[in-house]
Amino acid sequence: MNYSFNQRTDIPTKFVLYEQWESEEYLNEHIKGLVELLGLPKPGEILPQKLMDMYDHVSPNYYKLID
Repeated sequence: MNYSFNQRTDIPTKFVLYEQWESEEYLNEHIKGLVELLGLPKPGEILPQKLMDMYDHVSPNYYKLID
């Protein structure tokens, strides 16, 4: 797992967080832990509502790493 915090150059008070997980299985375990810690997500969402409320925008994007 890697976390990357990035400061926006156009709005220096805004930051972007990127997470990179080794596998979808590890990511799902992480999300399961977040749900146990922070509570349930809204219907149709993946992440706990408490976590979503901390951010202006949340956009999960999945991709496959090309070696």
